[in-house]
Amino acid sequence: MLTAASREGDLEDAKRIFATMPGKNLVTWNAMYTAYAQNGDIPLAKDLFEKIPERNLVSWNIMIFVYGEVGNVEKARLYFDDTPERNIISWNLMIAAYAHKGYPQEAHGIFHDMVLHGFRIDEMTFSSVLVACSHIGLVREARNYFVTLILDFELTPLVEHYCCLVDALGRAGKLQAAEDLIDSMPFSPSDVALASLVSASRIYNDPIREARAAMALLDVDSNDSSAYLSLSRVFASDGS
Repeated sequence: MLTAASREGDLEDAKRIFATMPGKNLVTWNAMYTAYAQNGDIPLAKDLFEKIPERNLVSWNIMIFVYGEVGNVEKARLYFDDTPERNIISWNLMIAAYAHKGYPQEAHGIFHDMVLHGFRIDEMTFSSVLVACSHIGLVREARNYFVTLILDFELTPLVEHYCCLVDALGRAGKLQAAEDLIDSMPFSPSDVALASLVSASRIYNDPIREARAAMALLDVDSNDSSAYLSLSRVFASDGS
């Protein structure tokens, strides 16, 4: 009941259930402060975390996640460093926190520490480091990670890995390379990848490519308003 109430966003009901529970265990403690975190009440989540009689790895990982989600990577790192025994989720959460905040070097450092500690890198790890690279157009680094994923760790790239590399190429102005990568993806064209190409083509003033990508995007998602706006802008600018 506690978990159900928190999932439905009914924090008051979750608090009432938690307060009246006769025998609280670690699962209920974790569920309650997760509910606080999901509702944006980080101070109360932290306060409850400090009161947990006996924390487990899930408890620590939730706090890394909570602070990473709100962009407070300093706090996330403190909890990460204090975690008594980390698992692959702990490492991935910390890399993701740095990635989404736009700290590629820090994400890169955690990635290498993870390898040195003997953890098996997985697809989620690579998704996070590729996001870190794509945010600021680190093309060489993104390509290196992409190749490492395949050759060193023998993983099969997922569609999100391709999308991150397309985004990095687009942000760096390498539009032809981005379009070629989309065309060579072993999946149906991704709306995320095509939207990245539309945006990059607009930024780098390539209206023909922008229109081509926008039309391809509409083939994937006929309700995408950004594609219609791009086509309207392109056709209006050239008098078509």
